[in-house]
Amino acid sequence: MSMIDWEAQTQRNLEHADNPVPGDRWNERGNPTCKVIAVGPDYVTIDRIDGRQTMTRSEFSRWLRYETIPHKTWSDCLPEATS
Repeated sequence: MSMIDWEAQTQRNLEHADNPVPGDRWNERGNPTCKVIAVGPDYVTIDRIDGRQTMTRSEFSRWLRYETIPHKTWSDCLPEATS
C-alpha cells in the first residue's frame, strides 16, 4: 500500500484547479467527479456523470474549492500525464 503525500496532492489540486489540462481526472474519495475535456483561454469543458458542462476558468476553480476553506479542494486531481 502506497502512502499519499497530502501536501503535494493539495498543491497539485490547487495548481490544476487554476490551470486545468485536458485529460485531468478529478476524484472525490476515489469516486470520479469529472474529467477535463477542453481548455481555452477563458473556458473549461468537463465531463461529469450528469453530462458535459462548460464554465469559465474562474468558475471551474471556484467550483472545486470549499467555500469556507478556499485553499483546499473537495476533489483530488490525477493529472493527465499520470492517469
